[in-house]
Amino acid sequence: MVILDILAAILLFAPLCFAAISDYRHMIVPNWVSGLIALGFVIFAAGHWAAIDLQMHLVIAAVFFGIALICWFAGWLGGGDVKLLGAVGLWLGTPYAFAFLFILAVVSATLSASLLVVRKLLKRPVDSFAPVLQPAMRMAHSGQFAYAIPIVVASLATLPRHFL
Repeated sequence: MVILDILAAILLFAPLCFAAISDYRHMIVPNWVSGLIALGFVIFAAGHWAAIDLQMHLVIAAVFFGIALICWFAGWLGGGDVKLLGAVGLWLGTPYAFAFLFILAVVSATLSASLLVVRKLLKRPVDSFAPVLQPAMRMAHSGQFAYAIPIVVASLATLPRHFL
């Protein structure tokens, strides 16, 4: 059981961190990231079959995916973000879904407001910034936003409770 928990944690946290970095640098969350996160949940659920309410985990995942899909149709989210939210929703279940949504809203609003301020103050060309800041400056200049970052922050704030 401990081996399954370690494997599930690796399949959850490593792809989450990769998703944030990939979305920040390239504005892309690869499909395999969400697949690994979902696989990690399957492994976790196999080890904790009696302790989890699988139906609620599936319902939360479906609701998150459905709402994110509507946002994708409206042009507010990218396809990778939609799949990432669905995969993270598998892990949440009812005890953590509302905490996740609250943290997601706070972090998204904070980062969005920060990018708006930077956009307003941005006078220099993007290339004049340090390489690590160039993606953020491009986001501020273009009005795009890497939603995987707040999704990952909210996930890292809520999901480790599964392993404590």
